[in-house]
Amino acid sequence: MDSLYGMFAWVGGVTYSVYGTFAWVGGVMDSVYGTFAWVGGVMGSVYGMFAGVGGLMDSVNGTFAWVGVVMDSLYGTFAWVGGVMDSVYGTFAWVGGVTYSVYGTFAWVGGVMDSVYGTFAWVGGVMDSVYGMFAWVGGVMDSVYGTFAWVAGLMDSVYGTFAWVGGVMDRVYWTFACVGGMMDSVYGMFAWVGGVKDSVYGMFTWVGGVMDSVYGTSAWVGGVIGSAYETFAWVGSEMDSEYGKFAEVCGVMNSVYGTFA
Repeated sequence: MDSLYGMFAWVGGVTYSVYGTFAWVGGVMDSVYGTFAWVGGVMGSVYGMFAGVGGLMDSVNGTFAWVGVVMDSLYGTFAWVGGVMDSVYGTFAWVGGVTYSVYGTFAWVGGVMDSVYGTFAWVGGVMDSVYGMFAWVGGVMDSVYGTFAWVAGLMDSVYGTFAWVGGVMDRVYWTFACVGGMMDSVYGMFAWVGGVKDSVYGMFTWVGGVMDSVYGTSAWVGGVIGSAYETFAWVGSEMDSEYGKFAEVCGVMNSVYGTFA
């Protein structure tokens, strides 16, 4: 206890060996500039496991809270489950988990919120292995200059499949929305099904689907409406194969010089 500038208290224990275990269990409180509290435990060996469970609170410039679990071995697993809050310039919150191995799987599941200049939220998951699968499922929202939302999923392997299913919205200076799906493999199929909206100079919508393989079939079914300086509508379908048939059934309307159908 020290009252020169305030109160300092350290309550806990330390156990350490060169090749053994280090444990820290207790709390720290300091009011020189604010309150700092650390309550949890740390276990570490030279070649073994590190674990931290506890929380941090600091009010020097705001409030910082760390509550979670960290587990790490030299070649093992890293896990982070908890949250962070910082109000120096705003609020930052991290709630989720990370699982990682040197040759295994990486997973990120949680959310991030930051209000320094706006709100940023990331909620989803990432799974990646050295030779395996990558998956992104979640959303992003940012209001620094507007709102950006990305809600989709990606699946990719070194020699496998890529899939995009979701939407994008951005209104920094306009509104852009893309809702659809893509599936692509190194030698496989590509598919786009969804819509696009853009209001930089007008409205553009694309609703339909595209299917294309390296040696296969392409199909377009949907419509386009653009009002930048005119109105254009395309509604129909196209089917084309390298050695097959082509079919085009649609209508076109253009008001620049008149109407075409």
